[in-house]
Amino acid sequence: MSHRTRLGLVSLGSALSLATAVATPLLLACGPAATPRSAYPTIATSHGARRVVEMTDIEEIRDVARTGNTTYVASDDGLYVFEGTGAPTRIGRAEGLASDDVTAVAIDRDGSALVGVDRALFRVAGGQVTAVAGAPPVARITDLAVMSDGTAWACTLSGLARRGASGWEIFGERFPCTTLAPTPEGALWAGSAQGLFYVEGDVVREHPISGGIPEAYVRSIVPVLPGQILALLAGPSRAMLGFFDGTSWYAYALPGVEERIAGLVAIDGTSTVLVTEERVFAIAPTGTGT
Repeated sequence: MSHRTRLGLVSLGSALSLATAVATPLLLACGPAATPRSAYPTIATSHGARRVVEMTDIEEIRDVARTGNTTYVASDDGLYVFEGTGAPTRIGRAEGLASDDVTAVAIDRDGSALVGVDRALFRVAGGQVTAVAGAPPVARITDLAVMSDGTAWACTLSGLARRGASGWEIFGERFPCTTLAPTPEGALWAGSAQGLFYVEGDVVREHPISGGIPEAYVRSIVPVLPGQILALLAGPSRAMLGFFDGTSWYAYALPGVEERIAGLVAIDGTSTVLVTEERVFAIAPTGTGT
């Protein structure tokens, strides 16, 4: 796919809980670039109203990770590092990355940024870039996650890779992985082009079309209650929200949303927002919010 979508990086409220328009090449539909906006409405979350402010306009945002007052933004034009709300520092090929095309970023247990660049992993700390040795040979990295126990996961187009005590290894069967979502309980949801996988220790539970998931292609995942998730799903001609209540899947259409959808984002650990090119929608249980 040759077309790209221009998506802005925005923050919600003074605490800068990020709602990012996360879009990997697999999620984008072809079409003209969106016009950057300078003002956004407030949205209601379970913690009250949040003002949405555009921080910067970057060609294509893939991932966002934050530690303390530092925010890392993975884009097709390098890794942008925000300290507070000031102007970002850009890190790319000239600073030691294999390419300016950064696909994923996560915060490692030592506070450094674990950065995915195509098939390679790098560590960024204090502006210094170091290649990660011993990473398994995989296809393009699409997402990264670091669990509370230090276990790291790399979601790639050829499957999942896991970093344990003995280093990186391929985990399970190979499949085109699209996105990762760790849960507060220490489990991991992995989305794919063929459904969802729930990883708990060495036990993997599959959620294919035959298992009830409404559409097979998983764009974004947000854990809600233990064992329950919201997922942005896509089929050949439609996008929808899927809700898994721990037992069954439910599908929700998205009426009135004509613009391209970027993804689902968790806010404050209790609220979920749906981000599109033009709008942000807060999602909450009936009776508790908008």
